[in-house]
Formats: sequence, structure tokens, C-alpha cells
Amino acid sequence: MNTYQETVNRYRILRHDDLPETLKAKLRLHDIDPDDLWSLAWSFETLEDAEEKLSEEINRAAEFGFKRTYKIVDNGEASTIERPVW
Repeated sequence: MNTYQETVNRYRILRHDDLPETLKAKLRLHDIDPDDLWSLAWSFETLEDAEEKLSEEINRAAEFGFKRTYKIVDNGEASTIERPVW
């Protein structure tokens, strides 16, 4: 399998989508907790950049009616992850 490496910066914006109950039930059948299902949306080297983008994303979600929650996580340092090439 082909892979590539990606740098995830220190400050990460995570997104949680409020899913329909039918989808939540299906996820629970696979031992996935839909209430604690966060996705990496963005990462930044500075807190200021992360806060600016967070504000943009919150406004965009409201504009389109998405039911999403966002949070910034300080990972302490950047990290490198390996991902499969699709």
C-alpha cells in the first residue's frame, strides 16, 4: 500500500457533527461512540491562526445550518502521521 506523510501542527481544530439518531444507532452497533466522534479539520502553528480559522468555521456552519461543534486542542508540538494514498 502506498502512503504519504503529513505534518499536523500543534494547534488543532477538531469538529464534531451532530448526527441524526438513526446514524448514531448504526455507529453504536459498531462500538463507535457518536457523541465522542471528533475529526481533525485544520491545524496551525500558532494559536492566533487557529482562533481566527475557528471563528470563520463557526460562522460558516451557522450560515449553512450545520449542527457542528468545534474545539481547539493544543497538542504541545507538531507531529507527523502516515496516511494511505487513496
